[in-house]
Amino acid sequence: MAIGSSLVTIIPTSIASAKAHYKRGSIDIDVLKKWGFGIFLGALLGGFSGKFFSANELKYVFAFIAFIVALNMFIKNPLILSNRLPKSKIINTFISYIIGFMSSLMGVGAGTIGVPSLVALSKSTLFSLDVGSALISL
Repeated sequence: MAIGSSLVTIIPTSIASAKAHYKRGSIDIDVLKKWGFGIFLGALLGGFSGKFFSANELKYVFAFIAFIVALNMFIKNPLILSNRLPKSKIINTFISYIIGFMSSLMGVGAGTIGVPSLVALSKSTLFSLDVGSALISL
């Protein structure tokens, strides 16, 4: 119930955030094109599949991912997996699908996992702000 309530709250706030960032020109359209469909699909399927998980399983998913995100935030030098986004459309779709799926299971905007993922792929997040959260609302 809490995750569902969180997801319902994310939709209007992410729409407003996406509009504001778009007006300022701070949404990276290239990332939006590469990751948009995957995040949307992952969030949609994650939202529907949440009912197949017990409350304890969802707590463990949330705790594990929140721990990894927090650990990454506290590390002086963030984890870098690549010097650019993958060229393969399939790989980008897979990465973004996992981001959307896990974010919806956690009841958070996709930016929670998406921004650290962009950093790990050496993508500047200055102009990628709220791309993940914006996509959840599209």
